[in-house]
Amino acid sequence: MIEVKRAAIRTENGHQVLVLPDDINFNEAEVSILHNLDTGELTVRRDGPASETAEEFFAFLDSLDIPQDDLDSFMTVRPLNVPLKPERTLDTDMDIA
Repeated sequence: MIEVKRAAIRTENGHQVLVLPDDINFNEAEVSILHNLDTGELTVRRDGPASETAEEFFAFLDSLDIPQDDLDSFMTVRPLNVPLKPERTLDTDMDIA
């Protein structure tokens, strides 16, 4: 479940400080902040450095020992993945009033 809360932003000694609501606490000295450059969205995570998350994910995938044949054929047959039919467009000769 995702719960949305508001946090205050203050400036102290030239740095921006994010003041979290009273019921949100971190025991860690540092957190990871993921910044989506396209949307501007920020995600604060208590796990290790953000640079390790992709490496950990791929290490987890490698640990599954999935046969290469299964990986090569994954999602190659998808019944809903068919080309769309061309849309009918308005004739340019039509008189629209």
